Amino acid sequence: MQASHQRLARLPVRRKLVLGVAVDSVRLYAWQHALLTRIAVSDFAEIAVVLICPPRTPARAMHPLLPAASGAAATLIGWPLEQIFKALEGKIDCPEDAFEEREAGALFARAQIVHLSSLQAAQPHKAADEDFDVDLYLELGTACLPENLAARSRHGVWRLAHPYMQGRDCVAAAFWPVYHGWPVTECAITRVRPGCTTDVVVRSFPTTNPYSVKLNRSALYWRAASLFAAKLHEMQQQGGGRHGDSPLRGRPEMSAGSHPPYAGDDHEAAGRRFSMAPTVRDQADEAPRSVQALGQPATMHLARHIARNVSRRAKASAARKLSLDRWLLLFRFGEDLATDPSVFTRLVPPKDRFWADPHVIKRGDRYFIFIEECPFSTGKGHIAVIAMDATGRCDPPLTVLERDYHLSYPCVFEHQGALFMVPESEANRTIDLYRCVDFPARWEHVATLIDGISAVDSTLLHEQGRWWLFANVIDHPGASYSEELSIFHADELLGPWVPHERNPVLSDARRARPAGAIFRRNGRLYRPAQDCSVRYGYGLRIHEITALSTENYSEVEVNAIFPDWDSSIIGTHTLSYTPGLTVIDALQPRRRF
Repeated sequence: MQASHQRLARLPVRRKLVLGVAVDSVRLYAWQHALLTRIAVSDFAEIAVVLICPPRTPARAMHPLLPAASGAAATLIGWPLEQIFKALEGKIDCPEDAFEEREAGALFARAQIVHLSSLQAAQPHKAADEDFDVDLYLELGTACLPENLAARSRHGVWRLAHPYMQGRDCVAAAFWPVYHGWPVTECAITRVRPGCTTDVVVRSFPTTNPYSVKLNRSALYWRAASLFAAKLHEMQQQGGGRHGDSPLRGRPEMSAGSHPPYAGDDHEAAGRRFSMAPTVRDQADEAPRSVQALGQPATMHLARHIARNVSRRAKASAARKLSLDRWLLLFRFGEDLATDPSVFTRLVPPKDRFWADPHVIKRGDRYFIFIEECPFSTGKGHIAVIAMDATGRCDPPLTVLERDYHLSYPCVFEHQGALFMVPESEANRTIDLYRCVDFPARWEHVATLIDGISAVDSTLLHEQGRWWLFANVIDHPGASYSEELSIFHADELLGPWVPHERNPVLSDARRARPAGAIFRRNGRLYRPAQDCSVRYGYGLRIHEITALSTENYSEVEVNAIFPDWDSSIIGTHTLSYTPGLTVIDALQPRRRF
C-alpha cells in the first residue's frame, strides 16, 4: 500500500467574499468570536466592515429571563421565579459556553469599524448614510441593519432566525423548545435580498436539551456558527464572489435531503418503491403547529418551566443512579431486509458490558457480526466479532482490535479481495483504515485517511468509480455530534479526500448521523441514519440515496424503526443488512443492583 494521506485535499481557490458584519459590541460572544476567527483565517471570505449596532434592548447573557407579565403581583411573583431559574441553570456546568464574552482583539484590525446610531438601529427602515462595497452582510447581533444597506450589497443580509419566535432574543429562542418539550430546536439562516425579499439559505434541527435552557442555547449557537461558515464557503465555491454569477445555485429551501419541520413524511409514496413493515407514529417530527410567533415567557411560563425542569432532572438523576444503559443485539434471518424488531431474536451480552454498532459480513456459510464491545468498568470500547451459523448458534465474542483510546462503529467492507475496517476513533481525532491479515482476528493499520478531525460513525461506500465517506463532523467541542452529516470523496481509497461542495449536506438531528453500512437493494442505494432527537440513539430512519455526486447529494426517507415493540426498549441506533441476515442493536436499561 502507498503511504497514508493525512490531510484533506485543497479545493480550488476562488475570489474571496467581501463581508460586512453587524454585532452589538466589540466584546463578542464565544460563538461569534469562533465564527469570525474562522472567516479571518479562511480562503473563502474576508471582513471589510464591522457595524456596531446598539441593540433595541440591552444585550443579555444567560440571565435574566424577563417575564412579560406586568403589574405589582407579577413583579412580586416574577422576581423570585427568576432567582429560582438562575439557581437551576447555575447548577449546570457548561464548559464550552457559546455566550462566554471575549474581546475581538485583532479580528477587526483590517476592517473599517462603523458605529451606527441608536436611531438607525431602532429604525431599520431608516436610510443609513454609509455605503460600503461588500458582497454580503452578516447580522450576528440583536439589532436589524438599515434596509438600504442590504439593498446596496450584492447578496443582501444573512441572519439567524427561529420560525417560532417574534423577536431575536436568543434566551427565549432556547427557552421555548425546552418548555414545550420539542425534540428539536429549529433554526434557519435567512437571507434578505436586495429589494427586501426574504428566503431561506439553510434550516437546521439540532437536538433540544430537555434539562437546561443554557445548554440548549449554547449548543444551538455553536451550530449556528458552523452553519454560517459552511454556507459562506459554499457560496464562494459556487461563484458568489464579486465576479461570480449566482450564489448557492439550485439551493432548495432546506439543506439537501432535509424534511419540512415537524411534518409527517410521505411513507406511502416511498413504500411503493421499498416495501417495509409499517412505521410507527413519528414522534420526533411532531410539535404543535398552533405555537407560532412566541415572544418573551410570561410569569406563568417561568413557573411551569421550573416545575417541569425540576421533575425532569429528578427523574434523570434517579435513572442514572439505578440503571445502566445496556445495548444488546437482535437478528433476523431472511434474504430481504427485516424491519419488524418484534420478530427478531435477541443476543444479550454479559451483565458487565454492552454490545452495539453491528456490522455484518458473510464468509462461506457463516456470518460475522463485528461490534463495539464496551465493559462498564472501563467505559472504553474495543472491536469484537461474533461468528454465527445459519441456525443462529454463536461463538463467544472475540476481541479483534483494541487501542489506548475508545473504538466503536466498525465499518467493515471488502475491496479487491481484501477486507478492510474503518472503526470510529474520534477519541484520537483520526479516521483510520485497517486491513485484515488473518481473518477474523488480526488487523493491521494501513493509513490515516483524515487526521485532526472530530468525526463519528464514518461509513465508506465505493460507487460510480469513486470512494465516498459519510460522517458526522463538528467544528467545535460545544456542538453535538448527532446533527450534521458531511461527505468526503476520493479517487482512491487512500485519498486524498476532498470535502463535499455542500458540506454539511444535512443538518438535522432526526436523520443525519450514520447508523450502519450503506446497502444496495433492487439496484438502489439505502443509507440507515440515526434519529437522535428524543435522545441519543432513539431510532432508525432508512433513506434512499437519490443523488450522489461531487456537487449534489439528496436522499428521501423510505421507512423508520422506533423503539415501540417492547416497553423495556428505549432506543435502536444501528442497522446492518447483508442478504440472509439483518442485525440491529437496541437500548435496554439494566438495573445496577
